[in-house]
Amino acid sequence: MPQQAISTLSHFDDIEKYIKNRADENKKNYLKIYELPSSERNEVIDELHWMGISASSMYPGIEGVCKMLREKYFR
Repeated sequence: MPQQAISTLSHFDDIEKYIKNRADENKKNYLKIYELPSSERNEVIDELHWMGISASSMYPGIEGVCKMLREKYFR
């Protein structure tokens, strides 16, 4: 399965630092970090698969397909 993505180009060396600086200036939060407990891993993988997101769509080629099959059949 081919990788599907949206790309953005920027002239900034560190785009995350730029976004953080802009957020501080505007007193807004543009980036968020979400940490998911490992105990919910299987549920998250199932939901991502339901949305069409799997290792084979993220990593095109034989490695991604093998990871996707491992997740599907050998958990």
